[in-house]
Amino acid sequence: MLTKEKQLKKQILLMITAIVLIVAGIRLYLDINHNKEIFDSKVQRVTEHIQTVVALEQKKLRTFYTSRAKYFLNNSAIIEAVKMKDRNRLYELVIYQYNILKDENPFFGIMHFHQPDGSSFLRMHKPEKYGDDLTEIRPMIDAVHKHQQATEGFEVGKMLHGSDALLYRMAFPIFDSDVYLGTMEFGIGSSQIISAALETLQHTHSQDKNNIHIALLHSSKQLYHQSGEHHLYKIGPYNLAQHSDFFEYLLDKELNFSDNSHIIKKDQHTYLLRWNQVLLTNHDDKTEGTVLISFDITEDEKAYYSALVKAVAAPVIVLAIMLLFFNWGFNYFMKKLMRSHEELELQHTYTQSLLDLQENIIITTDGQQILSCNTAFLNFFNVPSLEVFKQSHDCICDFFLEHESFFSLARLDKDENWVDHLLHENEEHRKVVSMICQKSAEPKAFSVKINQLNTNEYHYVISFTDITDISIKSKE
Repeated sequence: MLTKEKQLKKQILLMITAIVLIVAGIRLYLDINHNKEIFDSKVQRVTEHIQTVVALEQKKLRTFYTSRAKYFLNNSAIIEAVKMKDRNRLYELVIYQYNILKDENPFFGIMHFHQPDGSSFLRMHKPEKYGDDLTEIRPMIDAVHKHQQATEGFEVGKMLHGSDALLYRMAFPIFDSDVYLGTMEFGIGSSQIISAALETLQHTHSQDKNNIHIALLHSSKQLYHQSGEHHLYKIGPYNLAQHSDFFEYLLDKELNFSDNSHIIKKDQHTYLLRWNQVLLTNHDDKTEGTVLISFDITEDEKAYYSALVKAVAAPVIVLAIMLLFFNWGFNYFMKKLMRSHEELELQHTYTQSLLDLQENIIITTDGQQILSCNTAFLNFFNVPSLEVFKQSHDCICDFFLEHESFFSLARLDKDENWVDHLLHENEEHRKVVSMICQKSAEPKAFSVKINQLNTNEYHYVISFTDITDISIKSKE
């Protein structure tokens, strides 16, 4: 195969490959984006759902326990016990209702009375522990003491409630007439938030319920067990707010918390962790914690890679088939083309041989320059080849002698072509030119005959017949 044909084949193959790869790349990019949008939409729906549940649970707890607090705050016996600082009497008056509150809600566990000086007066959940100063570690209670107004929010205390460190707390000021006596506090374990979120997920996102885990994180640095032993479940800059076998896998792991998400591998599963999407605020509307959501994306990952393989494999297969068909078609076409070319070359050689046998000067031209010629032309102008002739002349008309008896370029109008002029000349005696033979240096007269080629209307075959002897006799 000729070098040019090989280069052409290579260029076309590269072009086909480039087109298929570009189309495949665009399709792959669109597929990846589409799958990502679907997954992000699912994650966003779950996140918004949990955010809604947190807000609704807070509102429900606020309404419910505010009404329950009125019983204690309006009970004169309880007010008197607080006023007289009679801890035992206060405990006896409250214990029955306290147990009812625990029976009503298994997540309820903290009921705490605080004195105005910041010290603990009575923990119903741990009555033997009292008198400790909570001013530094309980900003919510300190705020109630200062402003003597009810408040609520998430806050970490000194004691755990079950496995919960972060509790949703409501603090109410206690008054005897207008005299501030202290604060009463309710605390509900944050596990209630997780339980409510997971329960509603079973109804709204049933297909994902087994693939989602939820935990709460808090940023407090002080946490104690009921025994008083210091304990922190560290996950990055946060602490795990309650015991979780699933999330304790993350303890002391190096997670990139600046991006609000992280991917981990656990037990041959892949999980996407998201945080800082649902924030838990304290009484001062400052972030006290966040909801940590884990999505099991193992199947999504498999589906993604499966789609990726298909998206890559399909164009590769198509490309291979296209290249095979092209290679076969190109070789088949080139064989036929070469065969036709050989036939044309043979026909050209045959035609050129016939032209070379003619005594007439025969050329093909476009009216401006000579395209081919016969041997008679080369002999007349005494040149070895047409290329040598064209080094100094483009057109045979450059050799037409100016004479009144012969046609020359001087007879042409401006911008008129000599071939067009003679082609449309009706009188044969005007289609005669004179040229000097470059071999003998003798002037010769030629009758010119022009024919247009059927394959191209702008190409012409021109025959110059030597009529020198006839011209001389006619003049005698």
